[in-house]
Amino acid sequence: ELLEFILKEATFITRKDKVKIVINNKCSALNSVNIIKEGLKDEYAKNLKLWHIMNYKQLFLLVIGLIFLFLSSLIGDAFIWKELLLIGGWVPIWEVVDIELFSDIESKRRRIILKQLLNGEVILK
Repeated sequence: ELLEFILKEATFITRKDKVKIVINNKCSALNSVNIIKEGLKDEYAKNLKLWHIMNYKQLFLLVIGLIFLFLSSLIGDAFIWKELLLIGGWVPIWEVVDIELFSDIESKRRRIILKQLLNGEVILK
């Protein structure tokens, strides 16, 4: 919950900003700085893994869409099958565009924020 709070509050960080996290710790038994840094590293690693998975999904959908479009161009007189393949080809291609425009942008923004927070300074008071 703390990491989500930090990420939510750091929404307006740009690449040029220097980040400083100040922690008022009243519990001396915990090493809060290491816990936060490790949590940020784990979240960054999860985000990168998700980004790679989404890239493979986009590639797969693009190939399927292109195959269907190619098959629709090969069919001559079978109007219904040609249209079904044409529609079936465009749907995955538009899904690729949708992922690139919406999901990927949010993921990239989150990676930038996480990287800035990781490179930033954590001060324990």
